[in-house]
Amino acid sequence: MDANLSEKFEIVTKLSTGKFKLLYNQSIKIILHTGKIIILTNDDKADIEEAQKAIYEKSVKTLYAFWVSDENNGCSMYDIIKKYQKCINYIVPSQIVFKYYYSECPDFIINEDYGRTWIDYEKQLQSSNYINDIPNGCGIWTADESVFPKMICSESVNFYGTNLMVLKTCLFHKYIKSISGEIIGSKYKVIYNGPINEVNTWLNVKERLTENTISQIRTDYIKNAGYDDVVFAIKEAFNI
Repeated sequence: MDANLSEKFEIVTKLSTGKFKLLYNQSIKIILHTGKIIILTNDDKADIEEAQKAIYEKSVKTLYAFWVSDENNGCSMYDIIKKYQKCINYIVPSQIVFKYYYSECPDFIINEDYGRTWIDYEKQLQSSNYINDIPNGCGIWTADESVFPKMICSESVNFYGTNLMVLKTCLFHKYIKSISGEIIGSKYKVIYNGPINEVNTWLNVKERLTENTISQIRTDYIKNAGYDDVVFAIKEAFNI
């Protein structure tokens, strides 16, 4: 396998999110976001397993848990990935999910070494109400209602972006769910998007949440002693 460490990390991320093609000669084809083509054979199994151990990426943790399970002990890499492809937990269409994003490319891109890249969603939204992954990308990471309340805090906001989208999964598209509840796919319909420091953004989020989740956010958010325009907007929207 002709790949440096960063490329190995991207290869593992693409394996975990289904961004690969199984070939008839027991090999696996992956196209990196740079356009470089990687062909994996069973001789690369040890390298790929080591790369998985080094990545704190929840989709990769999902793959690794499957990879080292008893049922796959002694199996070739090709057979493991083939079985993984069949058992990935695909999400039904029309599920509401949430995503933070930056409207302009930030100086630091989270997990860039894993193949993550900044996507200009604002430009995409100028022509339609859908967002799409870039060609040869690793997928678009989102959070469902079970995960999103944990991300409503200043730390997450600063980490993931200054804008927020309410999204819906699309018919005829597959979405992978990681063991931690992240939803990863290539296309979503945008229901709403706006800055996280505006009350209206959080009111639109609130409309899509169950009463139990809203109650959880109210209870947990009282612990947030911070006070800035984002905290103010969240507390106003959720009547905290």
